[in-house]
Amino acid sequence: MEMRRVTKMFARSQFITLSCAAALAACGGGSEPTTPEVPVESPKSLQCKARLDTQRTSPNAVENSYIVAFKPSTPSQPSPIWPPVRPPLGDPSSGQSKEQLAAELGIQGKVIHILDNINAAVLQIDAAEARRLCADPRVSYVDQNMLTTLF
Repeated sequence: MEMRRVTKMFARSQFITLSCAAALAACGGGSEPTTPEVPVESPKSLQCKARLDTQRTSPNAVENSYIVAFKPSTPSQPSPIWPPVRPPLGDPSSGQSKEQLAAELGIQGKVIHILDNINAAVLQIDAAEARRLCADPRVSYVDQNMLTTLF
């Protein structure tokens, strides 16, 4: 008699387990997470954004003016700044136009100078665009331009 009760209880628990699993599967539940995946920012990107927030509050900060330095080119990830060539006098030594660089970066702003000797550029962009560039894997750092005096 005791064995029969245990068997019925086991059968009921199996039925409930299977019923719950079927209900979860029917409504899209189960082992997959139901929350959307949130992209994880790299520590470099977070440090860059924190530095920009600190620089923006400086009284010497030049509004909407940033220096963006790029990582050196690799075969798998070329730098947005073209390598130097022999251009006409007065042109960037890479031969790259400001419009080409702006298009390459996808910025909503303006390229002021291409500093191809140090693989960087001076950009006129807003703070949100500067923060977005921090997350670009081609970017080494982003700094806000500052006014300085010698004496």
